[in-house]
Amino acid sequence: MLTSDLEDEVVMLNIESSHYYGLASVGKFIWQEIESPTTVADLVDKMVATFEVDRETCIKETYTFLEDLHQEGIIQVESQSVE
Repeated sequence: MLTSDLEDEVVMLNIESSHYYGLASVGKFIWQEIESPTTVADLVDKMVATFEVDRETCIKETYTFLEDLHQEGIIQVESQSVE
């Protein structure tokens, strides 16, 4: 996976699949936060504090986004529970 951090987005190229990804705003925020191991609960807490989003919506959309990244083989997910 090749990544480049541009001014307002992160672009990624999966060498194995030749898929290109562009992450802007919230996606870029999540990508930067998960560069180091973290929990989904901590990630959601940071997002709720940073963006105008209610906790339930944030949990749902964060899980969906992380699952998409996981299914593409971009990230590893070790635990999927939010407390």
